[in-house]
This record gives sequence, structure tokens and C-alpha cells, in this order.
Amino acid sequence: MKKTAAICLGFVFILLSFCGCKSSSDENTSVPPVNQIKSSLEYYNQKALDNINSLIGTPTDNVEEWIYETYSADEIIKADYNNNSAPAYLSKDETIKIFFVFDNEETNFFIEPNTDKYDLANSKIPFVDSEYNKTTWDYCFDNNANYKDAPLICELSLYNFDKADASTTLTYHYNFNEDGIWGAEGLFNTAIFSYKDKTFILKTNED
Repeated sequence: MKKTAAICLGFVFILLSFCGCKSSSDENTSVPPVNQIKSSLEYYNQKALDNINSLIGTPTDNVEEWIYETYSADEIIKADYNNNSAPAYLSKDETIKIFFVFDNEETNFFIEPNTDKYDLANSKIPFVDSEYNKTTWDYCFDNNANYKDAPLICELSLYNFDKADASTTLTYHYNFNEDGIWGAEGLFNTAIFSYKDKTFILKTNED
């Protein structure tokens, strides 16, 4: 009888240990890989920026061709979100969303963290440190800021890219607050550039 009880208790301890490991594993997978997201943002934003002028004036029917000129086929995954209204992609590691929005005659392009998969705003994990936050603040309020030199841990947005006129704007959204939390309520910074004479000119931030 004692032997049977001991065996049963042994099974119970094994099951409890397994459940504990599984719970710990599940908890770890729910933690956003902040460093990976940051490095992916910089990488995919930089590649888009290197080829951004080729997107200006591009008809919506040709944007997928631009995507595969900008990124190799093994760097992106075709995605089926965005209601299939416009092309959408994920980075290979699925940390970054790369997508177009065609709505009410507007043609916009975005690169941002994949918040469908990672809840960055409620993670309470600092996305950037105070030094980087200051760097972005200084950049956003520098009247001589060059669009090619932007800090690229940000959401890159290109509005009305097919128009190739004053309504075409390149915007860097620095969506982290003073504590470095991405998407949390607080201080947000932006740098906005208008398209003029085949380049992007800074719009002075009046805030």
C-alpha cells in the first residue's frame, strides 16, 4: 500500500514539475523580444529608406515590384492581414509589419513593430533608453535634420507616395514615451518631411 502511494505521489510530482515548466515556457514566449524588434526595425527601415525615392510616383499596381526590389524574397513573408486591400508583409522573424494602405484615394506605406503579435505598450519593458530618447527628441527639433540621417528605431510612414507632390510626406514616428515604453501613453515625437524638388525637406516642428 505504501509502495503504491509512493508511486502515485511520484507521478503527481512529475506532473506538477511538467506543468511548472510549461507555464514558465508560456510566460517566456509572451515577453516581447525587444532587442530583436529594435534591430529589425533599423534594418528594414534602412532598406526602405535606401530605395524610398523609387517608390515616389509609383502606381499602386506596381508597389509589390518595389517591395521585391527593396527586400530579397527570403527577408519577407507575404501576409494576409490588412483585409487584403493592399499588399502586406512580415519580416522573416515576424517582428515587423511592412504594409500599404489604399483608402479614400490615399496611398500610404508603413513599417512598424508587429503589435498584432507583441503587446509592447503593456509589456512595461523599456524599448529605448533615455539617451536614445534624447537623440530622437534632438533630431525632431533640429531644423537642419536630414531625412537620410534619422534614428530608425521608429515607425516609418510614407503618405501619398504616388502623388509625388507637396502632399507626399515621409514621417518618422518615435512611438515611445519618456520611460522608453513603445506605444504607451506619454510623450511622442515625430519628424515630418515634405517631398519637394525630388527630395524630402523637413517641416519645422512647431510643438
